[in-house]
Amino acid sequence: MEFIVAAAVIVLLCVCLGVNGAYIIAGGLILLEVILLLILLFFIRCAFLLAGSKRTDARFSHIDKAPNGGFDVAYYISDGEEYPNYLPAEMIFRNRFYIPDSSVKLRVCEKKKCAFDLNARITVYLGLILGTLSFIAVGGGLLSSGIIF
Repeated sequence: MEFIVAAAVIVLLCVCLGVNGAYIIAGGLILLEVILLLILLFFIRCAFLLAGSKRTDARFSHIDKAPNGGFDVAYYISDGEEYPNYLPAEMIFRNRFYIPDSSVKLRVCEKKKCAFDLNARITVYLGLILGTLSFIAVGGGLLSSGIIF
């Protein structure tokens, strides 16, 4: 919320100082492109972790806060060791996706001590596809409009 207020104040100051509207729009689009790049880099990192992980059978344990204190994540037990899911737990269909003591197929990343369940894998795949398409679309629009060059 603070980001939106700060952006509105900056746009208002630019308008008051007489900055051309095209430059304000170009700045917003460039900011959007940077945000999309960061999102795409996150999903690329997830894809590399997923590629370096091994498939295993596990049992759903519980949902609790992530080890770094962020969102709620699902915890799974595989070979006597507990692994947190790399991405946050689903909020809406929690009772359908996370059934206590159910057996699931996981991808476990040993070096990060994390797991990727089916929901996380689908999120990574879709994030890569949609993130790439969004980045190309906004970047192509910036280049073809002549705003950047």
